[in-house]
Amino acid sequence: MVGRRIKLGAGDLTRVWKDPINGLPPLNLIFPQLFEICTDHDCTGKRFGSVVMSTFFRRRPCPGLKEQWDKMREQVAGLNISTDRDTVYWGLSKNARYFTKSMYKWLEKPLSGCNYKWIWEAKLPLK
Repeated sequence: MVGRRIKLGAGDLTRVWKDPINGLPPLNLIFPQLFEICTDHDCTGKRFGSVVMSTFFRRRPCPGLKEQWDKMREQVAGLNISTDRDTVYWGLSKNARYFTKSMYKWLEKPLSGCNYKWIWEAKLPLK
């Protein structure tokens, strides 16, 4: 989800595959081949610790994918998991709070080539 950031605590809300964790990009972008054959795309950090490779994937990973799996396990194991709950915050504003303006700026970002602000300032006749 765009704008959703999570401060890792116990890993109860953090989705290992889809959420950026502590500044790292989501793991589905780093390990796309593993993500394709995974059975649980919404696995949380808390659940990931007890995952068994034979049930986590639809098929047995080849040696290359097994190496990627080991790297991924090392990355997740290296995260500082505490007893605190995960904290969700808004990552598109400086103060971590949701404002419509911050979402609007993000939506306007692809339109930066042309100045569309004139649309909002245009004087239109009344009906």
